[in-house]
Amino acid sequence: MSIFGWSYPPGCHGTPYDEDYPCEVCSKYESECKCIECPKCGEVGRLDCYGTHIPEPKEGWPIRNLKDLCSEVGAYHNEIESVSHRIYKDTACGAWVATTGLAVQVGSIVEGTDRCTEVHDLPFPFQKEEFWQAVEDVETEADEIWKDTHGCEKCWPEGTCDYWGNEWKPGEIGGKPVDPDCPECSGDGVVI
Repeated sequence: MSIFGWSYPPGCHGTPYDEDYPCEVCSKYESECKCIECPKCGEVGRLDCYGTHIPEPKEGWPIRNLKDLCSEVGAYHNEIESVSHRIYKDTACGAWVATTGLAVQVGSIVEGTDRCTEVHDLPFPFQKEEFWQAVEDVETEADEIWKDTHGCEKCWPEGTCDYWGNEWKPGEIGGKPVDPDCPECSGDGVVI
């Protein structure tokens, strides 16, 4: 027992209310934080110092939290739903964005199929370029899935074999690949 009449159990160094909080700048805990010390006030990880006492990094400020992400995409509210709505409206594939609290996820469901794109996980903090690259990768993958499954009735008039080895007879519709030279759909395919 300590001189104050109580002590913490073995392995405890404080109360649950004494927990460490993540750095304001990089969102990492003290053991992982690599932020620089402010030359003026001497503190590490103080957001107010960046841009005033500490110059902006060459790669730009990272997206540290949901508020930063909302600002990056031009969302109207500081909510993940607002970010997801903005990305859904701004992508051809209708990509979605979700958060686990510690990371952001980007993916898409391809209309007319039971298939989804790969889900891209971006743990906080991440660079803006990483987010936009994930959105672009989802768009590319969704486009490939669309072209593999949305051929019109005039696509491949002699028949074809899709990516999975399924044979399609002439004039058959539903689930076959898009013919990029199709005169009917101009290589865009159709909604099935």
